[in-house]
Order: sequence, then C-alpha cells, then structure tokens
Amino acid sequence: MNMIMGKPVVKEDTECSIDFLTTDVNYRRKGIATQLIGYIYKDMNYESYLLEVFSTNTNAKRLYEKLGFETQEIQKNIFIRLRGLGSIIKMKKYVNKK
Repeated sequence: MNMIMGKPVVKEDTECSIDFLTTDVNYRRKGIATQLIGYIYKDMNYESYLLEVFSTNTNAKRLYEKLGFETQEIQKNIFIRLRGLGSIIKMKKYVNKK
C-alpha cells in the first residue's frame, strides 16, 4: 500500500494540499473551480498550495497553470499508466500572505 500512496504530500506547516477538486460536467468552464480555489487562498493561511493532476487531464492542468501552479515533479506510476491516466503531475503555487 505504501508503494501506491507514497510519501506524505505536505512537509511544512505552511503548506496546504488540495486533495480533490471536481465540478459536474454540466457546470464546467463556468469559473466554479477557480472560485473554489480562490476561496481556499482567501480563507486559509498557507504560503503554498500543492495538488496533483493526471497528465491525461489536460483541461485541469491548463486551469491550474492559469491559476499560477507550476509543475514540480512528474511521477510515473505503472498502476496509473495501466489505467490510461498517464503520469502524476505534482504542482505547487506560492501565495504571498501579509
């Protein structure tokens, strides 16, 4: 199980991991995911935010890049690849808190 789950995502108290984000297919491309992530930035006091996206989910990856997330690592996993999901892209965004 450890091989599948890997290491803990968050390493510092100043980091937040966004574990899961989705919108109903009928409501996509209407700014809902952007608003949800904006809510997290506004109401949570972290310096950086982490998330993972499958390389085959190009729409989500494009959204996260638009929101300022940058690729930190691309992790290849045979179980993920066999399911047709490509690789795991680990992304991070730094937020300046005052």
